[in-house]
Amino acid sequence: MAADRDLSFRSIWISIFSLALFVLMLSPATAMAKVIITNPNSNQVFSETNDFASRRFADPWDMSQWTDMSNSQYFSKIDNFRFKGGVLSGRTTGHAYFHPLFPGFRDGYPLDRDGEINKIDTSKYDSVSFRMYSSKRTIGQVHWLYNTMWTKFGVNAFRIEKGWHTYTIDLGADDEWVGKPMGFRFTPAYEAGVHFKVDWMRLYQSSKRRVSLEWTDSKPGSNAWIYLDRDNVYGNNAVEKLTSMTSGRKNTYVWNPSPYKPGVYHFYIKKAGDPAVYSKRVLINRIPLITILNPDDKGGKDYAKTETGNPWDMNGPNDIEFNDYLTNIRFNNGIMSAKTVMKPGQKIGEGFFHLRVPKPIDTNKYHRLTFRYRYDGYFDFGLGTMARAIWGPDWWDLTRHSTSDAVITYPRWKTYTMDLKKMPIVAGNLGWNGLVREFRFDPLEVSKPWTFHVDYIRLSADDWANRGMTIQWNEGRLTPRPTKVAIYYDTNRTGYNGKLIAKGLMSKSGKNSYKWDTRQVPEGKYWVHFAATDGISSSKVYATGPVVMEH
Repeated sequence: MAADRDLSFRSIWISIFSLALFVLMLSPATAMAKVIITNPNSNQVFSETNDFASRRFADPWDMSQWTDMSNSQYFSKIDNFRFKGGVLSGRTTGHAYFHPLFPGFRDGYPLDRDGEINKIDTSKYDSVSFRMYSSKRTIGQVHWLYNTMWTKFGVNAFRIEKGWHTYTIDLGADDEWVGKPMGFRFTPAYEAGVHFKVDWMRLYQSSKRRVSLEWTDSKPGSNAWIYLDRDNVYGNNAVEKLTSMTSGRKNTYVWNPSPYKPGVYHFYIKKAGDPAVYSKRVLINRIPLITILNPDDKGGKDYAKTETGNPWDMNGPNDIEFNDYLTNIRFNNGIMSAKTVMKPGQKIGEGFFHLRVPKPIDTNKYHRLTFRYRYDGYFDFGLGTMARAIWGPDWWDLTRHSTSDAVITYPRWKTYTMDLKKMPIVAGNLGWNGLVREFRFDPLEVSKPWTFHVDYIRLSADDWANRGMTIQWNEGRLTPRPTKVAIYYDTNRTGYNGKLIAKGLMSKSGKNSYKWDTRQVPEGKYWVHFAATDGISSSKVYATGPVVMEH
């Protein structure tokens, strides 16, 4: 009886196994599994090609913030221009344009990301790519500008399709793409009523690197669509159709990764009636995005704090010695706010205030001016949305006062930094020399009352060290591969050939620091520079300001 029972159980299990095997053989997934991807058959990782914004600013044009469009206030024929969720969007009201790289203004001092001091090397960067949505089929355009008057330029027009697409333009094939343009302008549409979105943009150096997608097909002859997917999820908006082709028994498609922003990508192949077949991942690795925070062009010791014990931090009216043609002056939470007033008979606003200077300013020591500032309303260069500094050795002798070049300012909170030793003057002849006893700030030159806000004003010396200093830097990548940096000091700001300070330092996302023992460093002025690598990608950068060594 026991043997018969065991045999009965064995027969049942054999029947169940046979039935399961039969069902599996007939299942649609198995029946339709015709495409097998043979390459990439393992995860691939390689570095992005050289990208202008990443190399120059350690901040790619990924549309994550308004600074990705140079000084994004300067755009034309666009409503609802905004940055949200890593996308720049708007609606055209005519021949629209904005500037990934703004050249600067003829009558303004170039600062920060102005193209006049950040020119594009056309022998290095030869292509532009961008991922964009358009609500309709239209015409787009890129201009590159060689002066601040926009009288010398090159242009390239192209077709924009409806929906999301990635576009690549070979600028190197254009005879006009030569020299070192100082501006780059983008037109999403010539016409009004086009809703557009830009996910990212790259002005890059093309590469010969290619990725080969290879597959076999047990049932060839029908059409196969090839897609590029950023998140490995079938059927959502993160996919891009690359091409279609008749699928043979053995197939190859060659993909150029140079135009694409860094990130994870998968290929997938889709045939009608069959499930999508995914490849292994391809990772385009972003270069280390290193920004040196100290030393930098903002300098070190602050005049007002060091010499008087009372920084110009706008915590109260004692930071201001005198003002004129200003009204509604108030100090609130470390912010000074006021409104300019027009002088009778004047066409330009003359509101200003003098900062407290109880002790003469040594211009040889304190020469780096930084202020954080904004105003209400809108940007209008022609109307006078600009600031200036005016200074002199004597309150009463105005003939000895000097007036700085115009600093073009914008409505959003922004920090402006300049070296008064190098800044041109438009009035006076002394420049930033000798002892200064009067220091005046003109916040706006508009031809009507306008409200402005000042967070702080600093007049600083170069960064300085004796026995040691803390070098600080920021890594802009959110999830970087393990990255090591080497730090050097150089007698100039070119060549990346300084003396080693330290190497093999681990750099994490966000702020990092290293304590530099400077006791054996000879006296002099030096520039710190970095070399960073994660084993796949690397980058180099100089500090924006020097450090002075004194023992």
